[in-house]
Amino acid sequence: MAGLRADPSPGFARIAAAFRQTTSSAFRSVPVRHYQGDAQMSLRRFSGDGVLARAGVIGFLTLLLLWPLGQVAGLVAERESVRDAARETIAARVGAQQWIAGPVLRVPVQRRRLPPATTPVGAAVNATPLWEDAQPVFLRSEDLEIEGTLQAEDLRKGLHRVPTYEATLVLRGSFTDAARLERSIDPVEERLLWDEARLVLPLSALESVRRIVGFSLDGTALETGGDGFMELRALAGRLPLDVARRERALPFEVQLVVSGSEALKLVPLSAATRIALRGNWPHPDFDGAEATAAREVTTAGFAARWSSTRLRWTVPPAWRGGTITDKELLAAGSGVTLFEPLDVYALNYRAVRYGVLFVAMTFLGLFAWEHAGRSVRLHPMQYLLVGLALAVFFLLLLALSEHVGFALAYALAAGALVLLVGYYVAGIAASRRVALAVSGALAAGYGLLYAILASEDQALLLGALTVFAALAALMLATRRLDWRGATGTATGARVDADAEPRVGPGIDAAAAGAPAASQSSGT
Repeated sequence: MAGLRADPSPGFARIAAAFRQTTSSAFRSVPVRHYQGDAQMSLRRFSGDGVLARAGVIGFLTLLLLWPLGQVAGLVAERESVRDAARETIAARVGAQQWIAGPVLRVPVQRRRLPPATTPVGAAVNATPLWEDAQPVFLRSEDLEIEGTLQAEDLRKGLHRVPTYEATLVLRGSFTDAARLERSIDPVEERLLWDEARLVLPLSALESVRRIVGFSLDGTALETGGDGFMELRALAGRLPLDVARRERALPFEVQLVVSGSEALKLVPLSAATRIALRGNWPHPDFDGAEATAAREVTTAGFAARWSSTRLRWTVPPAWRGGTITDKELLAAGSGVTLFEPLDVYALNYRAVRYGVLFVAMTFLGLFAWEHAGRSVRLHPMQYLLVGLALAVFFLLLLALSEHVGFALAYALAAGALVLLVGYYVAGIAASRRVALAVSGALAAGYGLLYAILASEDQALLLGALTVFAALAALMLATRRLDWRGATGTATGARVDADAEPRVGPGIDAAAAGAPAASQSSGT
């Protein structure tokens, strides 16, 4: 025992030498260059397949931003419904869209009917005939002239403005031969009730008539009241009893003041019609069955004339009720609509529809910029924040446009977003130059979007050309870029191609100890 303790070197020395040799061999079997090769392979993977992965993430973020953009679109629809409710409230007070037709003569008709026999068969029957109401007879005028003046103004309810008007109308014309009504019925089985005859003026709403200045036939003023015309509303005046005996032209004149909102339509219920309208609304929209014969529009208002020498339906001068349908009557009208050239909700909705394209083009521009030889890489979270800022632009645009108008609201919202995104990119890239470039690109994009929104007729063409030009610019800018050789790093990190990749500290220590162990074992 004592001998063994005193001389431990023969056996233990051999075991220690064998252990050092085995440990050194193990570290030499996993050299540092193996880990260096794995790191370089990982970088190559990231720069090749990793670019596709980043593109996929950016595409996913673009689709993810459809949700906030959809919420903004829903908010636009909700605010538009509030505006429509305000219009209905104002229309209930001053009147909705109005239409007025030319006056007609209406004479009620009765048809004879024999009562059923109640005596025994073969006995003589002396039954007094009964008269029952039949469809009335109408007589249209041979000529009609309508002159109207509109005084338009905006009425407000909350944030919303509704165009309203008060129209002074004068209708003049003549009926050629009232006696022809006798020839339109069966003189044996039917009779005309001239004591109930009326001069009828069809219109959309009696409550919209503010004043009746005049209502006369052949120089005789008629007492007016509410009535009907083929299930439509009308003003009517009782005719003089001797009208049937006046075998000559019967002139008429109607003067009244009506109020309404948004539109006024006049129906030429006559063989020949001339219409002249003028008003102080600077943005009229002339529509209807007849094209305007002449028009003049200035910033102070408008003046327009229509002329028609035929009806939109084929009827004789005198006809029985039911020959003309209500739908045909309303479709024959011509008039003016108080058009609003900048409907903020329509423009906001159109802007949101371009939102996804705007976000996608911005992301594509940033993605190409960071891979076009730049050393800064953007994190997906940074893409998401920029995308959310672009979505908030449309919310700001909607909120501001309800208060200051669309043009100023667009300028304020676009300016705020350009400054925000530019300042954010300046912090990421640590470069004012890059921030100015990104801000300028965004400002140009917002300018193009406004040009598309402001141009209704050329919006599709401008949008298509803008998308094509943006895509062509990106393709030309990146045509020489080696996408598989592009470098991918973390945000703000820089890559030195000549530097050795770093590995973990434990492996560094082991790798550093391996040569020393080898040298000591060799010695």
